[in-house]
Parts: sequence; C-alpha cells; structure tokens
Amino acid sequence: MHLLRLLILSAALWLTACDVDLYRPVRVSQLPEAIRSYVEQTYPGSEIRWAKRDDDGYEIKLSNGRELEFDLDGVFLRESD
Repeated sequence: MHLLRLLILSAALWLTACDVDLYRPVRVSQLPEAIRSYVEQTYPGSEIRWAKRDDDGYEIKLSNGRELEFDLDGVFLRESD
C-alpha cells in the first residue's frame, strides 16, 4: 500500500513539474524599447496589460485582447487573439 501511494505521489509531482509555466512577469517599463515602440505604432490607443518573459522571448497582452510574441531583442514574431 505504501508503495502504491509513493508511485501515485511521484507521478503527480512529475506531471506537475512538466506543466510549470517557465515565464516570468515583466514590468512594462522593463520591456525593450523596440517592443514598446512596436505596440505604440502598430496598435495606437492600446495599452500593454501584462508582459512575461522566458528564455526565448517575451509575450504581451494588449488591452484590445491581442497577444503578441517577441524575441529577446524585441523583434516581433507573431500575433494571436
């Protein structure tokens, strides 16, 4: 019985570890200037609601509901809504 509990607990911990969000929150003021300029020019009137970063780049959410992805240098990659 103890072995079964240990196996279940191990499986649960492993699954939880695999689903960890590796993004870290970023203040808008800490975003690269290229990202802030892109948003200002491409989506006038929209505000950045939140931003997060991982090892590959940034993801931001705008007040118009769109989500944008940028690389670490602030180069636009893609948009989703």
